[in-house]
This record gives sequence, C-alpha cells and structure tokens, in this order.
Amino acid sequence: MLVPRGARDNKIARSGWRFRVKAEMVARRGIASTPLSAYAMGMPVTASLLALGLAGLGIGLAASLTGLGGGFLIVPLLLWRGASPQGAVGTSFVAIALISLSALSSHARLAHVDRRVGLLLGIGGALVAQLGARLLLLLPAASFRPLFALLLLGLAFKLASASADPKPRDREQRASVVGPLRHLGFVALGVGVGTLASLTGLGGGFLMVPLAMALGLSVAEAVGTSFLAIVIIAVSATVAHAHLAAVDWPVGLALGVGGMVGAQGGAHLLRRISTRRFRQVFALLLCALALRMGLGA
Repeated sequence: MLVPRGARDNKIARSGWRFRVKAEMVARRGIASTPLSAYAMGMPVTASLLALGLAGLGIGLAASLTGLGGGFLIVPLLLWRGASPQGAVGTSFVAIALISLSALSSHARLAHVDRRVGLLLGIGGALVAQLGARLLLLLPAASFRPLFALLLLGLAFKLASASADPKPRDREQRASVVGPLRHLGFVALGVGVGTLASLTGLGGGFLMVPLAMALGLSVAEAVGTSFLAIVIIAVSATVAHAHLAAVDWPVGLALGVGGMVGAQGGAHLLRRISTRRFRQVFALLLCALALRMGLGA
C-alpha cells in the first residue's frame, strides 16, 4: 500500500525526535551502555567475545551451584572492565536470564524445583523490577562499589553462620508450609527480592535460597526453585534496564551463552556436594569478591 509522502515524512520526523530525546536522556543520566570495545582490552572483537564466553562458562557453573543467577560474579567483572554501575547491572540481567533458564531446565529434570513457590516469588519480583532499575539512577556511582561489597559480606556471613544441614521435607510437608504463610506472603517476599535484585544485578537468589532452605528444602531443591523465580525477574529487569539504555547486548549475550553451558554441569555437581561444604566454599568466594570490590572502590 502506498503511503503519502507527507505522512511518511511526518513519521520519520517523529522517529528522529524520539531518538534525540532518548539520547539526551541517556547523556544527561550518564548511563549509556559501555561499548564492546571497552571490554576488548586491545583484542579483536571476536576474541573478546570468545573470552567473555569462556568467562560465562565458569560463571554459569558457579551460578548453578549456588542458585544466584551469576550476577554476583558478572557485576564485579563488568565494573572491573570499566562499566558504569547502571551498565554493569543492566547487562548482567541479559546473562542472568540465559544462565538461569539453562540451570532451571537442568534442575527441573532432576526434580529440584518447587514450581508453586518459584512462580509466586518470581511474579512478585517481576512486578517491581521496573522500580529497582530507576532507583539505581539515584545512587551515586562512587557509592555503588562499597555498598555492593557490604552486601556480599553480609551474605557470606549469613551462609557461614547458618545451622547444620536442614532435613528435607517430603512434598506433603512442604505443601503444608505454603498454606499458613499464604500465597500473598510469597508474592510480597518476591516484591522485596525483586526490588533489591533489580537494584544490584544479583538476580535475587541471594535471598531466595536461604528462605527455601529455612522452609525445609534441601540445598538442591532451594537452588532449583530459586532459578524459576530468577528467570521471571531477570526478564522483567532486562526490559526495564534496556528502556534506560543501560544494556550492552553483545557482552550480555556472550556471557549468557557461555553460562548456559556451565549451568548444565553445576546442577549435577550439586548432588555430590554437602550443604556444609556448599556454604563454606560459597562464603569464602563472596568474601574474596567483597574484598576485591572494596579495595577497588
């Protein structure tokens, strides 16, 4: 169908106006996505993508073992490479969505997922992920690193000081836990997790895993269930950060594709790791990351 030239010109003019407004908004906020060349460190783009994919492989393995989606490693990595806090958080959610989806499929095959709890947490988190992306704009860049380091230290302490291995409950007992707390309570918890997750780029598993374990789920079940919620939250957060031009798609996709491969192995390794060892190793890793971020602040 032929479009009148005047209408076509008006459409082009409106598109150009929207582009200029968005560009001015991004420049004013200073949150433009860090280009891929900033991560290349002198390497060709193809080699840089390959390096990011290999890094994603290790991140995916660690993410599947911990249930944290990988943001606890991706955000420090991107900050170290020179990304802004907004760019690091926004880009991390692209990789988190892919890694968590891969890990979820693997954990689901091993019957590690409580779908009802995961969906309730994820829906609550997705509703407010848009808010967290905008709250991050109010946080000065100089304050993000030390606050993120304190968050990692707090999580490490919580895991290291936790009690001995919880005894996993059977399905009937776990179902009885959901009733008294009510579905609305899990959605409300998801709201809090989703806000903090979108603000920090951690996906939300750092709160979901301890909660699920407190309800009596085994480590494997807690980790698997958290991935269902993380997938939902990560997709919503990616949309929010992309709208603010805070996502570097090539970097996020390279990390995510590599992470999808590593995530498959983590689910199987988790069955061979005790809860005590799981907590100790993970707590040490978080302390090391917090120290690195604190010194670099």
